[in-house]
Amino acid sequence: MTPRRDPIVPDTVLVTGDAGFLGIPLIRFLLAQGHAVASLDIVPFDDPEVRDQITIVNGDIRGERAAAEAMQDVLVHAAAALPLFAPREIYTTGVAGTCMVVAVAERHGSGASSISPRPRSTASLITIP
Repeated sequence: MTPRRDPIVPDTVLVTGDAGFLGIPLIRFLLAQGHAVASLDIVPFDDPEVRDQITIVNGDIRGERAAAEAMQDVLVHAAAALPLFAPREIYTTGVAGTCMVVAVAERHGSGASSISPRPRSTASLITIP
């Protein structure tokens, strides 16, 4: 049986941070709901169960070219640098990277939401008209 799709949600969803602990289950969920999925991460996506079902863009969310190449109808931004990274990497990924993908999504006309991958922080929703 083919999963029923929500007619309000656009066809293709870009998930940033696809190799992370939020990205992988989110991609599986979106695929199970019948959505096409693209991913953007600096870390290669290696989930063998769904790897062949998504469009993978390997790149840094802080780079406009990678963000523009990967952008889709909807952006779900779940990328972050792990706490074991240098503080500057954590900051530039979290702040500059978020600014970059949201700016590209806005130019592209994508809707966007940002999910904080840090367990102690509050998830936030960014809506771009």
